[in-house]
Amino acid sequence: MKRLIYLCLILLIVHLPFMAYSQDNDKPDLPAEAELSAIVDSILDEGLRLYSFERISWQASDSAMAHCPALAQVNGSGVVVDSVSFTHFFTRDDEVVFSYKSDLSNENVSWDNTVRPITDAERNARDERKRCIRLAIESYGDSLRASGNVNVDVIWVSPDLIRVYFLQSTTKNDVIPIGNDYSVDISPDMKPLAFRRYHHSFLEIPSVADGNVVQAHVHSHTPDNPYITPTDICNMMLYGRDLYGLNTYYVLSTAFKKDVIQIFNAANLNMTIMEYDEFKSLMDKINNHN
Repeated sequence: MKRLIYLCLILLIVHLPFMAYSQDNDKPDLPAEAELSAIVDSILDEGLRLYSFERISWQASDSAMAHCPALAQVNGSGVVVDSVSFTHFFTRDDEVVFSYKSDLSNENVSWDNTVRPITDAERNARDERKRCIRLAIESYGDSLRASGNVNVDVIWVSPDLIRVYFLQSTTKNDVIPIGNDYSVDISPDMKPLAFRRYHHSFLEIPSVADGNVVQAHVHSHTPDNPYITPTDICNMMLYGRDLYGLNTYYVLSTAFKKDVIQIFNAANLNMTIMEYDEFKSLMDKINNHN
């Protein structure tokens, strides 16, 4: 028999007894279509923006390790985004020792290890990053549980809001890290505004099982965080799609009167939300057909 493409069905069966009792009349209905679409679009936009920052950071770091003679003396970094390019740079005091640029129109990339004076825009970006990270840790450090390898992204999510993301990464091969991720909102005048914990645990989801490449994954969210998160989308793109060629992800939510499955397609960059019963019926048909 052909191996079932959706390994996630095995995991869903594990959840099935619980979900049979998860219906609760005190829970809210799923939002109406227009409102739900707006929520999903907002999460997707934020997740893809975070992914862009993380990806350029990865690429710039790898390139710097290969081409930057002064890397050991680097003591700062930043990102400058303008209308045509996305540039991650590394500094040694008031000198830029390495920069990595991605063209926004065609994603062509280039690097430069010429040591040169820092520009005003670069100095502002570097110093702002340092201030935001320091303020986030000073304000909410007791709530941050990330350990080991932690990636930090400082992003203007709107003209009036800076968001500092803390993402737990992994050094293991063939796994996708999910969870132990946080964000801190900061105002343009450097005032802490809000703290968010996206998940309550940390999972390293395998991309290979029993020697076979897994084609899809599922994890569940608690009612206090019912939707797929921007950090989910970022890690699913970075690790799942880019590293391991996985494109289908499911998030189970029991926050609503009827359990729902959120389906993120990393190849087409779209989201679908289905009631669990409808989803299970569809998967049963696929399973029986195979």
